[in-house]
Amino acid sequence: MTGDPGAMLTLPTPLRRVLIQGEDRMGLAEYLRAEGRVITLAPGPAAAYDAVVLLDTVQTLDACVAWLAPEGLLVCHTGEPRAEIELRFAACGLRPYDEPGAPEDAPCAAVHGTYDPLNHARALRDAGRIEWAAEILARVPGTFYADPHRQVAVCVEQQRCLLACARASGQATLSLALFFRAQKAFFRAVYIDPHAHKAYRVQAEFWNHIGRPDRAAALLRSIQASAKNDACAALLARLGNPETPAPPETPRIEFPPRTPRLLALVIEPYDPGMDVLYDGLCTVLGEEHVTEYPWKPLLHGERHEEADDYPTTFDHPGEARSLDWICAALEEGAFDAVLHADILNAIPREAMGRILESAGNLPFFIVYGLDDASNNFPILLHHLGLPEARVAGYFKREMIAGVAYGPKAVPLPLSYPDGRVPAKRSIRRTRALFWAGNRYYGLRRLYLEHLEAATGIRFDRKYGQDEYARALDEAMIGLSLCGFGFDTIRYWEIPAHGGVLLAERPPITIPHDFTDLENAVFFRDLPEFMEKLNWCLHHPERLPAIAAEGHRHFLAHHTASARARQLLAHMDRLRRG
Repeated sequence: MTGDPGAMLTLPTPLRRVLIQGEDRMGLAEYLRAEGRVITLAPGPAAAYDAVVLLDTVQTLDACVAWLAPEGLLVCHTGEPRAEIELRFAACGLRPYDEPGAPEDAPCAAVHGTYDPLNHARALRDAGRIEWAAEILARVPGTFYADPHRQVAVCVEQQRCLLACARASGQATLSLALFFRAQKAFFRAVYIDPHAHKAYRVQAEFWNHIGRPDRAAALLRSIQASAKNDACAALLARLGNPETPAPPETPRIEFPPRTPRLLALVIEPYDPGMDVLYDGLCTVLGEEHVTEYPWKPLLHGERHEEADDYPTTFDHPGEARSLDWICAALEEGAFDAVLHADILNAIPREAMGRILESAGNLPFFIVYGLDDASNNFPILLHHLGLPEARVAGYFKREMIAGVAYGPKAVPLPLSYPDGRVPAKRSIRRTRALFWAGNRYYGLRRLYLEHLEAATGIRFDRKYGQDEYARALDEAMIGLSLCGFGFDTIRYWEIPAHGGVLLAERPPITIPHDFTDLENAVFFRDLPEFMEKLNWCLHHPERLPAIAAEGHRHFLAHHTASARARQLLAHMDRLRRG
């Protein structure tokens, strides 16, 4: 068994005492010692180990169970079929501790049948190990608890631990990262139970902590409109009705005087931010001025099943370039700037080192297109091994308005490909309201269930790409709700197809954003959503003008080519300091 021990096994931090059983061919013991674990290769007393890693055969599992502490984790990586391993787990009184659908060749994890991670986390919290408690809770498999109330309790406890860590840290960047982790727990809680009041209260406190009490109040108004709760009402009264931060003034930017030649470092299989930006750059600069590495077939006519729900498939000419070719071209001055969009660090470290060395002092920009509002700039610098001075600018899709991300950060939200905008805007709209999408993230389940109750219409239909585009063209109003990220593709494709954008106002900075009741219709919470929806349905004569103005505003500021021009102008400004 060979490979990267870190990729094979990650253990929760609280699991300090580790027993490794079997031949350690990949240097796992050395890797775990470097993490500060106490490693044992010959077993000692019973129930003495926080983790037992079995590397030889599942037939020796019985002995391993005896050495495992009551709150310990057993990891089996023997190469035997997962189904066979899980049968042995059951025979030994263990419960699987993996998410469903784990790859066949991935390690299998299990815990004692009596183990309760929620109680484990609470004990750690009470002992002052709040970070450890949060980590234990983050690793609970989604199907571990059959009781939905217990599932919600795990999410809320995780939110509380993360909020306590943020308050104790006193660091804005860390607080933002912890907030993003708490958001994920909150989304799961309110998907399981849209009226999980405790989850709303904790997340409202977190919004207030990062400096957005207006978002905290909006969250509480939404749940209060659906199911009143005294504790939520008291917190809402304490917050009052804070104002939303005014959007920053969009600076005047000028297109650079020359056509730059760009090297884009990209990720696969798809990246809605960078892929559409690549298309816009090709439109503005010409394909010969934009080269990506590694070669990405999705940008050159080859579809990918995972990307079918996103407008990220293009057919630009080009050819695959080797690492040697890229490095030689950099050294010969074939590029004027590097756009680093490999924010998942998929390019091997050695290859990235060669690229950075070959780039010399070439202007270097980071483009972060994931739906994550954390300030990832310091982490990316650390991974790349670069001083901050070496990076000219940091373009970020999601920047929460009112939160500081540093002087080099520039908001760069999603856009929509020019080639997908209908050549002629449909005037005859036969559908009053359109929505399609999953309900898992944000407050989507809460909003949509109220919408369905009010209209008597189910909004759960699935669409293929062509059918989806036709539905957009037929709808007078398109509904956009924040999801896992605040910036969604639907926010841009509705005005692209000429409908009225009825949107939950994203809490992020969007240069040249739409204006309420002028070229879009916005709401902040559930009561205002129903109010604005009723306004739209009772003022049909106003909607065509709002739709037309929204389409015009989109074409001027939010196509892929418009976003590419904004990027290039900011690059020129940042490069010149």
